[in-house]
Amino acid sequence: MEDDKINIARNYFKAILKAKKMLQIYPSNNIIYRSALKEAYTIATQYLNHYGDLTCRIKPSEIQLESETVYESTGKTDNLALFFFKEGISDIAFKEGLPETELEELLRLLGVDYEREDTLSDFLSAVWEHGFEYIKFTIDELVFSEGGGSGDGLPGEGTLPLQLSSMDGQSEGAGTLFLSGVQEQGDVMTEGGIAGDGTAAGIRQDDNVLRAYNDALAGDEVVMPSIGELTPEERELLVAEMNRDPAEKSDQLIQILLTLLMESRNAVEAEKIAKSIEDVIFFSIRKNELSPALITLGWIRQVKSDGEDRAEIREQLDHMLSFCGSPQVMEILGHMLDTSKEINEGLLQEYASHLGGESADAFIALLEHLQSIHARRIVNNILILLGKDNIKALSDRLKDPTWYVVRNMVYVLRNIGNSSLLEDILSVARHEHPRVRLEVVKALNDFKSVRALEALRDYFDDFDATVRLSAIAVIGNMAKDNTGARLYARDVLIGKIRSKGFEERDFREKKSFHETLAMFHDKDADAFMLETLKKKSLFGGKKLAESKACAAHYLGLAGAQEASPVLQKLCRSSESLLREHAIAALQRLKDE
Repeated sequence: MEDDKINIARNYFKAILKAKKMLQIYPSNNIIYRSALKEAYTIATQYLNHYGDLTCRIKPSEIQLESETVYESTGKTDNLALFFFKEGISDIAFKEGLPETELEELLRLLGVDYEREDTLSDFLSAVWEHGFEYIKFTIDELVFSEGGGSGDGLPGEGTLPLQLSSMDGQSEGAGTLFLSGVQEQGDVMTEGGIAGDGTAAGIRQDDNVLRAYNDALAGDEVVMPSIGELTPEERELLVAEMNRDPAEKSDQLIQILLTLLMESRNAVEAEKIAKSIEDVIFFSIRKNELSPALITLGWIRQVKSDGEDRAEIREQLDHMLSFCGSPQVMEILGHMLDTSKEINEGLLQEYASHLGGESADAFIALLEHLQSIHARRIVNNILILLGKDNIKALSDRLKDPTWYVVRNMVYVLRNIGNSSLLEDILSVARHEHPRVRLEVVKALNDFKSVRALEALRDYFDDFDATVRLSAIAVIGNMAKDNTGARLYARDVLIGKIRSKGFEERDFREKKSFHETLAMFHDKDADAFMLETLKKKSLFGGKKLAESKACAAHYLGLAGAQEASPVLQKLCRSSESLLREHAIAALQRLKDE
């Protein structure tokens, strides 16, 4: 139970960071960002409903819940722990009843670059101004000991108006920030409260600690890199760094590169940055990670919808889009599908939907080389999604020389659900491979038309027994709830049973015809079967016995009580097959 609590908290901070990243890339009404926000809020609600308030301790490189690490990062960017720590926050609490709007506002504040010259506020001041009710911060008072406050305890100019917290955790006034009585350095507490006695020595000690804070935090200077080709050494370092935590590093890098692309000064710079983006996508997919590609594709769609007017940017957007559907990328995707047992099919469908219907050919080509049935099923589902916008690409591949490609195309066309595709499917009705013909039979079940019924009738004489049996079952399924179809199916089934050579078929196949016919509970069919039971012949032998056994089986299934006297006589037949079926049919009639 305790492990669940910690895991939910870990997932929550991951979701917060993900939603923050999405908000930095997409506008607040974008579906990708809204989905990320919803995920974070759902996890928060799950925790708060089960365990109450979520209160965490802030360290320079980690966030702790009850001494367990729920977030950890040693990076200098996109590091929630370091960001809060630099702001002097020692604890953060999310209260029961947290509304989604308040969580979203926190994400917005976390995404602001407070170091820019045109930013007039800092994070804590912004938090104070918004007056959060369900998100509380505890401030390490040591960080603000040089805040320039006046002697009466009011904040001085340029400092944050802080609020003291009472011993029971309740605020003594309105607001969101709490001044902690605990000093972050060493968490030293005396019985009387804060460490230190207020003497000059104590103040000097606090000054020294504060100076250590400032020296440590002031050491990171942001230097804007020049844009150009990476050297081989730089590429090796980049790959080594990404290998340490490929998913997180790739996501961070792709967002940086996308930002740089939008800020590129000319076509040469834009091309170089786009090439780097493609390198990251390729690297990530080889690691079975689709997130960087999805971030990029979603960003491309958004930029295009916003109407980007720079030709050099539009050109690179098109190039990156083509790259994601290129043969080299598809080859890596195919390997991932064939070898990985934990493919997220939803993410792969999202990837394909970004590429659009034009990528159907690329996925069909991929289908030709996949080895596992599981992988082919996933790609078939993608083609159902894409094929709605590119029917021609699918129909053209019905002429493919590879039988399983044709079979898969029939499956995809069938599941698109467009009645106009029947003729396309029937174009391979006589395909040489039985698996293709079997797929056509299955497809006909979805087309409720006379044309489909006629095609099924033609399969009664197929060369393959499995195809024949499937056609019998499908025509029965199509006809049972439709009067017109039922009459048609009755006539073709009785016609086939009466036909020359039918008695030479396998007994199990003959029974299948009779079982399907029995589904219709038709009086004309009942009369025909009763007539068959009464038939006598000097040279009938085994075949006549089989015909009568099938008729008895039919009458029992159809509930034809009028056949009981004849069936009772046949229960004494010397033919064991006929006798067994007559007894079984009579018992079924008695049980009704």
